[in-house]
Amino acid sequence: MIKTQMEPVNLTFRAGRAVFRKISGVFLLPVAVLAAGDPNEILLWPLGAPGSEGKTNEEVVRIAQPSGHRVVTSVNKPSIRPYLPAPGLATGAAVIVAPGGGHRELWIDHEGCNVAQWLSEHGVAAFVLKYRLAKATHSTYTVDGDELADMQRAIRLVRSRAGEWGLDSNRLGVVGFSAGGEVAFLAAMHFDNGAPGASDPIDRQSLRRLAIPACGN
Repeated sequence: MIKTQMEPVNLTFRAGRAVFRKISGVFLLPVAVLAAGDPNEILLWPLGAPGSEGKTNEEVVRIAQPSGHRVVTSVNKPSIRPYLPAPGLATGAAVIVAPGGGHRELWIDHEGCNVAQWLSEHGVAAFVLKYRLAKATHSTYTVDGDELADMQRAIRLVRSRAGEWGLDSNRLGVVGFSAGGEVAFLAAMHFDNGAPGASDPIDRQSLRRLAIPACGN
């Protein structure tokens, strides 16, 4: 587990289950939670991600059996899917969820949407990160280049819209499962204060003050 500064949301993983502790209490995440539906995706770079120029292949989705969970590969348009809590439940805290899949695919339901749905039902805004995959078939991406860039962009994007979504930008965490945990670990090691003079307002956002747990298989 990798953990940095943020104290309001302390996330701990052990023995294949997730234990989410907040100031107001302790929450347990069941092994399987059915998502109620996917919110609209928000592209991290609406005009195309750096390093994905000219890549037009569509995402490939398979259904894992017997669970029925969706598993995604061939990601060229990284995005987040927001799961926002009801106003009466919202705590202002937020978590970016990075699914695993060996850098070849993303278990987007089992380690993404299901986790995010549970968090939102308990007052924590969640954002499922669909990141590019370094080990997917014919991939030209890298873990510490493109995958890390997607995580960093997601952090900046959520912070840039904190007011719109009713979030405290200093109460933002990232949770990663398996390969997603490696991406979370890299985000903990590589951070900056943003670029104040950037023409893109998202790039002005800081990457500091995060709580970043990583969960392996």
